[in-house]
Amino acid sequence: MKSMLKRILTAFLIVAIFIGITPMSGVNFTPKASAQGIDSSKVGDIITFGSYPQSSVTDSSLISKLEKASESYWWASYDYYSGTDHLYDGEATPDNDMMYFKDISYEGNMYRAVWINKYRPMQTDQSSSEGYTYQDNNGYNAENVYYFKYEPLTWRILDPSEGYVMCTKAVDSQAYQDFVYRN
Repeated sequence: MKSMLKRILTAFLIVAIFIGITPMSGVNFTPKASAQGIDSSKVGDIITFGSYPQSSVTDSSLISKLEKASESYWWASYDYYSGTDHLYDGEATPDNDMMYFKDISYEGNMYRAVWINKYRPMQTDQSSSEGYTYQDNNGYNAENVYYFKYEPLTWRILDPSEGYVMCTKAVDSQAYQDFVYRN
């Protein structure tokens, strides 16, 4: 029984390898259509594509309604990195207790609730603390929940033939690595 299974598996692998190395002539992987007709656009044109939580919700009545509407939603961790406060040790790890979010659909609009449990550090090699964050400088304090409304994103076309675009607003900032390089 085992030898029969081995023969079938071997035959299958040989066929898979043969198909993998056979030239795929006649198969065209170029897209048949471009997104939103970007080919007819020119450098500098603005297009709208996607959405992102942007405007802070400050209306206390709406916040109360969002709190009620979001009771059945679960909080998810952002899993932002924080470190040990020792440069170059590479010991930064995801902190699943730092910040949470949940997306809420209410009256045809999307909102994001953000719960700041602990401050997010300026750099991933630092630990969470009030002294190493920009959040409090921007009016966001630990142990609070903030609400943001999803709004359309606008993009400036840089190269329509290649489909290169750049968002007209800086909407997010994330660490590229979980440690910091310095000269």
